[in-house]
Amino acid sequence: IGGEASNILDQTNPELLGRLSDDFGQLGRVFTENQPNDWRTALVPFFTGSGFEQVQMHMRGQKDQEGPDGEEDTSRFIIDVELSQLGRVQLDGLVKSKGKKFDLIVRTEAPLPAVMRKEINHIFADFTEVTGVNGAIVFQADKKFAEIELPYLTDEDHSGVIV
Repeated sequence: IGGEASNILDQTNPELLGRLSDDFGQLGRVFTENQPNDWRTALVPFFTGSGFEQVQMHMRGQKDQEGPDGEEDTSRFIIDVELSQLGRVQLDGLVKSKGKKFDLIVRTEAPLPAVMRKEINHIFADFTEVTGVNGAIVFQADKKFAEIELPYLTDEDHSGVIV
């Protein structure tokens, strides 16, 4: 949170500071503890202007995967968020070390407006040009999303507050 913000919260709302400290501690543990599935999940508090919403960030990596061109590191991430105007949005990315490849699927319940898809395509093209990464972006409008189990949220031994 930072020293100055922590001091202010400690003086004005120590309970909130404690909950936020617990939440950020939980975020750190997610990446070091073994999960029942091979996904690592973090619930990231996101301030919307009127309150906090949670953004689910799932990650999984496979090291030294044998491919046709030899060994390759592959990582996948899924960012899942509920937006007030667009509904549920899921960014599903696959990154491969060979050939510096990055593919992205943008999933939404309803089709995104053409102007928004065009702007997102433009941002993705700028990203690939600047970074030298090859890849593609695909838009999917469907009620089917990649669903990742959140085992620690149902664990009765788990304690803490999720913001």
